Amino acid sequence: MRYIITLVTVFLLHFFVINFNQHSITKNIRKTKELNTELAVAKNCNSELISIRNQLCLKERICNYATDKLGMVDSVSNNSEQKGDIILVYEQQKKDTVLFSLLDFFTPDAQALNSYRE
Repeated sequence: MRYIITLVTVFLLHFFVINFNQHSITKNIRKTKELNTELAVAKNCNSELISIRNQLCLKERICNYATDKLGMVDSVSNNSEQKGDIILVYEQQKKDTVLFSLLDFFTPDAQALNSYRE
């Protein structure tokens, strides 16, 4: 009798475990399908945003906006080949870096004595 009860209990336990696994597999498949559709929508949205960004970053559009709205002057208006180019001048400033020795971290008053320039 005990053998039959144990066998039935093991069988029922096995049945519940199999059903639970099938349910979790089905739930995971549904979630994967939902994520795939969300990914496809996100890719479409991304491609639309990239096309809009490319339209906004057109060189001619930026040059026209700079001359019309901001009042900038086209620097090479004589040369028709380079018309519409915007020239950016960047001036780099020198950094005055001062290095200190390890002794300066222990005694801050010694900084004036031990400064090193690069």
